[in-house]
Amino acid sequence: MKLFFFRLLFIFSAFTIIYPQNFSNPIYLEWNLLKKDSTLNLYISFRVSYDNLFFVKDNNHYKSGITISYDVMDENMNLVKRVSDEFNVSVDDYNQTNSNLSFIEGVTAVSLNQGNYSVVPSVNLFYADKDVILKKFDIEVPNPNDFTFGKPIVIESNLTNCDNSNDLFRLANFEGVLPFSSENYSILIPLNITEVYDLSVDIIQYGKSLKQNDYSLIKNEELNFLNCSNKIIVSKNKSDNHHFIILKDVNKMIDEDEFIIHIKSDKEEKKFDLRSVWINKPRSLRNVKEAILILFDYFDEKVVDEIYRADSDSLYNSLKKFWKKMDRTPETTFNEIMSEFYSRIDFAIDNFSSINKSDGAKTDRGKVFIKYGEPSSNERVFSNNKVLEIWQYEQLEKKFIFTDNTGTGNFILEK
Repeated sequence: MKLFFFRLLFIFSAFTIIYPQNFSNPIYLEWNLLKKDSTLNLYISFRVSYDNLFFVKDNNHYKSGITISYDVMDENMNLVKRVSDEFNVSVDDYNQTNSNLSFIEGVTAVSLNQGNYSVVPSVNLFYADKDVILKKFDIEVPNPNDFTFGKPIVIESNLTNCDNSNDLFRLANFEGVLPFSSENYSILIPLNITEVYDLSVDIIQYGKSLKQNDYSLIKNEELNFLNCSNKIIVSKNKSDNHHFIILKDVNKMIDEDEFIIHIKSDKEEKKFDLRSVWINKPRSLRNVKEAILILFDYFDEKVVDEIYRADSDSLYNSLKKFWKKMDRTPETTFNEIMSEFYSRIDFAIDNFSSINKSDGAKTDRGKVFIKYGEPSSNERVFSNNKVLEIWQYEQLEKKFIFTDNTGTGNFILEK
């Protein structure tokens, strides 16, 4: 029966749905430095999910927006510059206003001289009548002549368009982290040198080299950040002595942890410390012990016991090793099967739990949903002082009937 469940769960290509997740940050802030002629420009970008905005109805649309300001302070906390930008968004569907998978985002440029600075961001949400001061961040702006290797820039691998321009990069915009995801992400590294000799690039995680000298070098192209239709574009312009490298689809091989990019030329070298983060990680997977215990309802007890007996520091790796055996894409680090399973648990908890409890994954409806996914049809019928829910799975030729005899939402599987 357990093995049969494996087959059912992992046919879910026809049943996979996208579940909203609670992102860890209500607002993401990221900064990047790019050389422009003989100066350095600081680019500060933000990203806020729609469910953190205030929308008002305007005819057949729902509109919102944000004003974001940055106070740039010197080492003595004297104000050097203050910049402010306003960004607007409009949607047609009310449900989208509650989405944490849709975002308003934008980028602001500040030209700075060499020195150490603190940046104090603040936001004003439209229609909320409230200013919020965010945590400051510190930046060291080097001498432009010493700015050889720029900070790695994480972008979406799929190219995008803006106005009449195609094949443009889009900034991932998650505070500089590399998303641990089934989607593909790449990394750009700006180079500000006259000639490129003996360039080598290595990616290191857990002390091991993952990808050495597997990159594309783009010469005489200068990077720039632009706002375009609620997305941030990283554009390319012809420019001597400006180059950049691309590490394509780099997140495929990197686990959700810290890693290093080590870049060397014939004259100097630099190491960048970065992180890969599962940004929309299922909540049920964030407590590793609970994530293992739920497996007892679906898998062989001896197998789950073996996972649970691992040392506390190794529990998560033990859990990932268990799911790796069922991974449809074993050549990548992200396991879609594992993600889908725990996303279904989240959905079950959110939709099938008893009042004042989080037991949705333990209910009959929750167990069927976790096992088979979203039904093809779901019909609710009221009959003889009880409520019936009828779930049909057409492709699997299965039907489940749940009955609530008390009117409290406690649905019991009848068939």
